[in-house]
Amino acid sequence: MNNYDVIVYGPPGCGKTLHKEALAAAFGCKRILDESEDEARFKREVQEPRPRTLILTCNPHLRTPFAERHSFDEAMRMNNIKDVRN
Repeated sequence: MNNYDVIVYGPPGCGKTLHKEALAAAFGCKRILDESEDEARFKREVQEPRPRTLILTCNPHLRTPFAERHSFDEAMRMNNIKDVRN
């Protein structure tokens, strides 16, 4: 496992926030930065260096240095996380 951040993107309401703890554990992230919970903090912190962080966003074009990117569906599938809404 590397120290890269993990960006998970998807449209509003797709389940990013609902599944954030499961996604963070699956990717080995110690912190979660969720755009939907505090947009001002998100904008301030998203480009700062930090320990391995799960970054949740609606923006499919968001890029940060040293981050792997996955769509929400891809992240759920590759980690075998069941959508609790189904």
